[in-house]
Amino acid sequence: MNELAPELTQQVLQSAMHQKILLRAAELVAMGWTRGTSARDANGQKVRSTAPQATAWCVVGAVDRALYELWNLDVYALLGLEVDAYDTARCPFEVLRELRRPLQRGLGRSDLAHWNDHVCPAEASAERLLREAAASIPRIGEYPIAVNPLAHQISAIVPEVHARSRASRYPPAPTS
Repeated sequence: MNELAPELTQQVLQSAMHQKILLRAAELVAMGWTRGTSARDANGQKVRSTAPQATAWCVVGAVDRALYELWNLDVYALLGLEVDAYDTARCPFEVLRELRRPLQRGLGRSDLAHWNDHVCPAEASAERLLREAAASIPRIGEYPIAVNPLAHQISAIVPEVHARSRASRYPPAPTS
């Protein structure tokens, strides 16, 4: 197995790129959705989600395909696995776990493949999950309460601290 360089992982996980990957995954699922494997061809046969003949993807396979399309990162090559082994493999790479984390938060569960295969009612629900997950990713400088449970306390303190800091840097002008 190969691990991604930390710089590449950082670039992939930048908010705008993370959103782009999840939105592309939503587009893929809208084109075709499947259960029981990461991707299928037009004949319903299992294929790599990165294969050119793939026409339907599960939620996880769609994220993997989007990563491949946008960054030329093939998870099968990284893991050294074929389709059947990949479908049951645990996710060892930080970048893949982080790409999937907003989906897991949206579902309130960590097993995306199980949700896709046994709980998700239809393609539209899978697409909606991907789009909502993309929308939940904080933009640079934003920290949603779900990520930082103290955000509401911090936001209440910041104006007061800012005012004190400003007053110490800019004392009031002398009055005559």
